[in-house]
Amino acid sequence: MQIEKIFSESILQKLFENRHEEFSHKFTSLTDTKKMYDNLENRLKSLLGYINNEHYNYAESEIDGILSDMQVCIEYWNSGFYKLGVIDGMNLKKELQKKLEENIYGNING
Repeated sequence: MQIEKIFSESILQKLFENRHEEFSHKFTSLTDTKKMYDNLENRLKSLLGYINNEHYNYAESEIDGILSDMQVCIEYWNSGFYKLGVIDGMNLKKELQKKLEENIYGNING
């Protein structure tokens, strides 16, 4: 049963789960995503100052929910970009290997 579970799980997903923090950090540092998210969080939280006491808790809960949903969305896109990068890397390796073999064997046979 354990072996079946290993084979049924996505290898790329497991790779991402093991390396997502490193990848996410590099991605967000290159794109300023973290700064944009923090700026949006600050802007949304500043709106709470305009909400009266009666609706404050509800508004705060909604803002926290929106920010949480955004984090999930960011994580989803990071996962997709990571997986595409791995696939692109594997395809590039195959192409380079093929070209290398063509050059080596072409020179031997030519």
